[in-house]
Amino acid sequence: MGAYLAKNCLTLFLAMLPVFCRGLSTPGCFGTDRNFYNTGDPMPSTNPCDVDCICKDTGTILCSVMDCAMPFCVNPIRMEGKCCPVCSCEQDGVVYNPGQIVNHDPCNPCTCQNNGQITCENIECRNITCRYHVVPNNECCPVCQCMWGYKRFIADEIVKNVTCKPLVCQSDGSIKAKPVKCPDLQLQCVDPVFPEGSCCPECKNGKTCAYGNNVIQYGEDRVVGNKVCRCGGDPWFPNAFCTNMNVSAMLLRKVGQYLAAYKP
Repeated sequence: MGAYLAKNCLTLFLAMLPVFCRGLSTPGCFGTDRNFYNTGDPMPSTNPCDVDCICKDTGTILCSVMDCAMPFCVNPIRMEGKCCPVCSCEQDGVVYNPGQIVNHDPCNPCTCQNNGQITCENIECRNITCRYHVVPNNECCPVCQCMWGYKRFIADEIVKNVTCKPLVCQSDGSIKAKPVKCPDLQLQCVDPVFPEGSCCPECKNGKTCAYGNNVIQYGEDRVVGNKVCRCGGDPWFPNAFCTNMNVSAMLLRKVGQYLAAYKP
């Protein structure tokens, strides 16, 4: 038993040896992503200032360094993940990075730009003619409200939850019924039902098809008159495929019906 285990361990060791020795036997480099790269392969770097990194045959990584121009501003800064310095903005003793909002006036928002300047936008509100309106939090312009009873609603809010056609507040202050939109999927049944509280039909009995007034379950056979019909046709809409019964089958069916009447 011991010799068997020793043989298996030796076999496993010999199989894994090329993997362990890959970095020693094959010229190449291990990158910061723990992947092995052959000589001459481009390599990634975690230093944002390193560009065009290549694996050398000595196992070392050679990178070019990005040439950064010093920005013309009073207080350049280095942002995390960026190599070259950028201009920051300062207002009232507070330093802002490019892209940061300097003030919180929703009607006159000011943003720090890459050149160290602060630019502001003056928002103009459109005229609204609705009777009821409100200015939402952290916004500049008023929006219309809908009045229902003693409550007010804003656009897209449900005013009254009527089954399948809820009343919804519109952006102009009016209230309209918004029918529930059912999925644009073709039902694969001929006997769909509307579950209680649902506005869309469902195939509760699974896939079915019909021959005349006869509903046939998918994959089943049904005798209709002198025909045998099978419901099938996946993946398309199920259809009833019917064939005429031969004389023997028809006679056997007649006998079965006759005997069924005399069952105890």
